[in-house]
Amino acid sequence: MLRRCHPRSSRVGFTLIELLVVISIIAVLVGLILPAVSKVREASNRLSCLNNLKQMGLAFRSYENQMLYLPTAGWDDTYGPSYSGSAPVAGWNQQAGWAFQILPHMDAELVYLGDATLTLPNQMKKTIGTPHKFYFCPSRRSMATVGYSKSVATPFPAQTAFSSLTGTTFPVALIDYAACNGNSKVAGSFNTGAVRAQFGGARSTIDSSQITDGLSHTILLGEKAVNPAGGLNALNEDDTGYASGFSGANFNSIRVTSPTLLPVWDRQLAGPSNGAFGSSHPGTWNALMADASVQQLSYTIDATVYLGLGTVAGKEIISDADY
Repeated sequence: MLRRCHPRSSRVGFTLIELLVVISIIAVLVGLILPAVSKVREASNRLSCLNNLKQMGLAFRSYENQMLYLPTAGWDDTYGPSYSGSAPVAGWNQQAGWAFQILPHMDAELVYLGDATLTLPNQMKKTIGTPHKFYFCPSRRSMATVGYSKSVATPFPAQTAFSSLTGTTFPVALIDYAACNGNSKVAGSFNTGAVRAQFGGARSTIDSSQITDGLSHTILLGEKAVNPAGGLNALNEDDTGYASGFSGANFNSIRVTSPTLLPVWDRQLAGPSNGAFGSSHPGTWNALMADASVQQLSYTIDATVYLGLGTVAGKEIISDADY
């Protein structure tokens, strides 16, 4: 009698031990890959941020070639863009800040000019509520707006449109960069930097020839510090939008290089930045110098060197090695 042999049935699936080994291998690979991916993403974001500043540097030069002086910090933080008829006022009489003034030189002239078919208040609201990709650092956030409450009436005739918005709330586009007004937040010590406020409408402009400390050793613009853990849209720091002018208490688009207010990494902020430069990048932050070069500056930069980088004629002796 023949014995019929039955082949063993093939085994399907993993044993529990094999499954745990596979999961462990995958976890190790993910642990190795994610930091590398994160580093590549941050490198790309930092490059984009650097390029934003480069574009702004070229826009500052183009503006200066046209107006014969650098863009200004505007008249006050409670003012919006000022108009003559339906056209934006040109030059230092423009009451909005530098980021509005350079729009025509940033390939954003249509936003700058606005929609003349609208009433002037609505034309202005549309202009300052339009976000621009080049004003945002991708390491921190994508393009964003915030509701701004207009609570202060503006007394200047050119600001009639903005005054009419008193008591209303409307969106304003934010910005991750700030111009340097000097190295002090103390009243009476403003306007020692390259981007000057026009307090009360009194002209205070400078050109590159007046930066006697050296163009490569003077900060024109830089990234601004913003606390990501509840500090976004912080009062007087990130709430009035890119077109905001400067006042001694508002640092939305203006910062200073005070030695008592060193630049700071966003993640190290426990509260408001109080008007510090800084960024979302670990290790260094980007600063545009007056010669249009971009430097990566340390958060631990020497306080004396930092103070000197903020003024245009402080006679401080600074070398590239000090960075």
